[in-house]
Amino acid sequence: MLPQSMRDSSATEANEETGLLAWSKRKRSRTRMSCCRSVSVCNAALALAAVMFMFAVIGLSIDDSARDEPQEDGGDHVRNPNRPPTTPWVPGASCCSPNAVDTGFSLDFEGLQNFTFLEPMENSAYFNGYIKGEIQVLPATTAQKPDLKVSISYSTSPQWQVQNSNYVKTSDSLSLQLPSLETTGVPSSRQCIGVYVKIDVRPGITLENWDLVTGNLNVEVDDSLYDHQSDGATSSSLHMTGSSSFNAIHGNVNIGYWSSRRTEVETISGTIRGRYALRDLLSLKSQSGSVQVEVDPKREDSKHPSAAEFMIYTSSGTVKATNPTAGDIPIRNYRTRIETVSGSVTGDFILGMLTSFHTQSGTVLAKLLPVYDSTDASILHSDTTSASQSLTILPPYAYPGDSFAKLHSDHKFTSTSGTLRLQYPDEWEGGIHGETTSGSITIRGKDIKFSSAPGGSASWPLGRHVQAQKGKGEGRLKFATVSANVDLRMGEL
Repeated sequence: MLPQSMRDSSATEANEETGLLAWSKRKRSRTRMSCCRSVSVCNAALALAAVMFMFAVIGLSIDDSARDEPQEDGGDHVRNPNRPPTTPWVPGASCCSPNAVDTGFSLDFEGLQNFTFLEPMENSAYFNGYIKGEIQVLPATTAQKPDLKVSISYSTSPQWQVQNSNYVKTSDSLSLQLPSLETTGVPSSRQCIGVYVKIDVRPGITLENWDLVTGNLNVEVDDSLYDHQSDGATSSSLHMTGSSSFNAIHGNVNIGYWSSRRTEVETISGTIRGRYALRDLLSLKSQSGSVQVEVDPKREDSKHPSAAEFMIYTSSGTVKATNPTAGDIPIRNYRTRIETVSGSVTGDFILGMLTSFHTQSGTVLAKLLPVYDSTDASILHSDTTSASQSLTILPPYAYPGDSFAKLHSDHKFTSTSGTLRLQYPDEWEGGIHGETTSGSITIRGKDIKFSSAPGGSASWPLGRHVQAQKGKGEGRLKFATVSANVDLRMGEL
């Protein structure tokens, strides 16, 4: 069992690390060579001094390799003579990997309603290296009695070995901090520590809230944690009744499947992947990482009625999202917002009561399936600054009333430059209004009546403007561009 440094929530602050060791200071004596009274004696003394100097240089280089031993009190450090030596370093071998784990321990949590896991590890005065690793969340065996069993193991670069683990544990939370390290005397140009966490979830457990925050580690959730073939009333190992959050500063988040009423995932530079249930909220955010997800819409909770909100934000990462376009799709109020700065957007989305795409220089390539649960006007907005848009509205999956054409819709597309391509199904009917400053306009389809030239009439003082009507429906389609060309197609040609 690895020596542990543990504190509860009533002890000192959680970000204060225990057992931090100071650097050792060694004294070296200096010799002074006495004067020689004769040339022969001086020559002999000089030769002896040269030999001693060579040994001194070798000794100093060896001593320097062991000077980085951390200390408790700033004085000389005596290593534990009973601790076995670390495995010899093999040049080229992968260090700090899960295959090189040499120490570990586990903690049990019982009677849980909520659970929080924190990993705020940072470099310290005695360790300035790379922190890596992984957090795995997976179903436990049926023999496990605790609600959760958290197993933690370490792997270090050759010059370090773990002396004590540092963590703060409460009845429903765990804060894992940088362990206390001591040097081995083995030289290495690279400093790193691998931290590997496994969270085994007892089958049948119910939690209200789940929060996981990591500063350095990747997050992996096993696909078999949930029975995602069901509609979510039960799950094979975990049933979430409230909110869940995953936050990774440097790591990636890869979730086989996750389901809770409100699920939020956020990274700084890491990629977000996986399959997620959409209940009340699914929010995915990354500053520079990509988002590649599959969305599984679920029925509205009759005890907690709410819209199904799906949101993605990334600054420079790409977005690829897949929503179902066939099969058993719950009829409810869907709201979707996708926003990037320079990242492109592709995928299949549900066109609900409110749908929007916003980018500056990222392209938009999307298929939209209309699923309406209300006769209120549905809104679709899409805008880019210097990128192309290509949106295809599929034939409607579900809508109230006896005619899709009678539903109110407000679809607005704006673009400065690039190309705007729009395709609508035959079922859509309504008015078409468009204008461009210097781009071209092409509109094709059956049963379209133009009140202006099909390619747009000249608009004072510059630009082109087009007005048209398809059928007698209540829809409204409006587009505006500066230099972008517009290609609008209604139905199959």
